[in-house]
Amino acid sequence: MELIFYNSYTGEETVMSKVETVSDITSVINNYCEENNFKSYYLRTWEHEGNLVIDYGSHVNFFVVKPCTFDKWINMNNNEFTEENND
Repeated sequence: MELIFYNSYTGEETVMSKVETVSDITSVINNYCEENNFKSYYLRTWEHEGNLVIDYGSHVNFFVVKPCTFDKWINMNNNEFTEENND
């Protein structure tokens, strides 16, 4: 999957990284926020046209995971949570 930064002002999409896990995704988003002096207080997600859209709090720009359904996101979250608690 690819994590893409979507600039809603310009419509430009920038591939940020190849990702496989929720940890990969959140790590890239957190690094982006830190590098741009932005404090994200939440991640809100929804599915749009077979891709997962992630609102990180900017109100105008978003991250998009392509391709990824909301169900896949939930399963990735559940799998990582289970693995962390089984160690």
